Amino acid sequence: ELRCDLADQQSVREFVAAFDELGLPCHYLINNAGVMACPRTLTTDGYELQFGTNHLGHFTLTNLLARHLAAAGQARVVNLASTAHSM
Repeated sequence: ELRCDLADQQSVREFVAAFDELGLPCHYLINNAGVMACPRTLTTDGYELQFGTNHLGHFTLTNLLARHLAAAGQARVVNLASTAHSM
């Protein structure tokens, strides 16, 4: 079982290390918005929770998985967001 906490950069790195051990390509990566409108909270790395999760977590995950995405040939990365920005 692979687990990844996007609010924790070390967790993201551990997830990718575990994925590395599987020796598999990554054909699709869907980065879905994670948290929104939460009380002022910090990630374990000291970043504001929403920024640390929805931006830094996805950025780190995508970059660390880049070689697996390239190995898949025509892999796709999809970044999703909430419609809440239009409220």
